[in-house]
Amino acid sequence: IVPPGCRLKVGDTELEQREGRAIVFDDSFLHSAWNDSDTVRYVLLFDFFHPDLDTTEVEYLSTISERQQFGKSYADEAKAAPRVQWTRNLG
Repeated sequence: IVPPGCRLKVGDTELEQREGRAIVFDDSFLHSAWNDSDTVRYVLLFDFFHPDLDTTEVEYLSTISERQQFGKSYADEAKAAPRVQWTRNLG
C-alpha cells in the first residue's frame, strides 16, 4: 500500500514510489525514504547478498544478522498491523 507522496532517494536518484511498482536498489549507497502523506505505507522488503561476496562473507553477515536481530522492531510492528487481502479477482 503506497499512498501519494512517498519518495525514495538512492545516491543522486530520487523517485516517487507507486503502488504495484517494484524497486530494486543497492542499499550500500546512501539512501532515504519519505512518506509525506497522512496514511501508512506498507512495503515488502527483500534483502539480497551482493554477488561479489564469497561463502565465508555471506555466512559471517548471516550470523551477525541473526545475532543482532536486524529488523526485529519492524517485524514486531508488522505482526500488529492490520491484515491486507493480497489476492485479487482476475476473472
